[in-house]
Amino acid sequence: MSGGSARPGRAKAGPASLHYRRAQGRTTAAPAREPRRRRFGRNKVMLNAGGCLLVVAIVGLVALTHFWGPRIWTGLAPAWPGGGYGFAVTAGVLAPWTAAAAILPLVRIDWDQPGRRWMVWFARSVPGTVAAAAVLVVLMGANRPKPGHRGGSCYRVGGPCWVHQQYPHIGLVVLGAVAVSGALLILLLSGSVRRRRQQSQSAT
Repeated sequence: MSGGSARPGRAKAGPASLHYRRAQGRTTAAPAREPRRRRFGRNKVMLNAGGCLLVVAIVGLVALTHFWGPRIWTGLAPAWPGGGYGFAVTAGVLAPWTAAAAILPLVRIDWDQPGRRWMVWFARSVPGTVAAAAVLVVLMGANRPKPGHRGGSCYRVGGPCWVHQQYPHIGLVVLGAVAVSGALLILLLSGSVRRRRQQSQSAT
């Protein structure tokens, strides 16, 4: 009787490394994906629609600033707590937050994801977009054009030049409010991202 563990008529088992290499090289079937041409066409349609909406939004903001801006600074700003400067501080503080409320839901949209889930995120961005547009109209109403482009409408009651005559330091007030509010927003967002990463790492 011959020594060894191998049985007659049975092939010896190969080394463990050989089996590992075969298992490692084994491929699995990839999930079915949407055709590239179809995805490209859909993204192109979305980009064109987004461009058209952007143009309409810009035209609408300019029109609102021209017709509604003077009424804001003559009717609402003087009665605001702190007067015109308090009104400018409020608009400057709200500017970064309303912009984030409008942009962050759109960033989370996955256009390659099947279904209509992108519509949910788009709907969530609508309130922030409306609020950001209102704040932008307020800030644009106090934005003076260049000296060579200032007409008579700039110095009328409620016009940008009139606003700067009534509140000489309003530009610095708005910039300071936007800077402080934006820095606070960045700190909160970075802290939230850091906590999510720690939670995901602890979960894994």
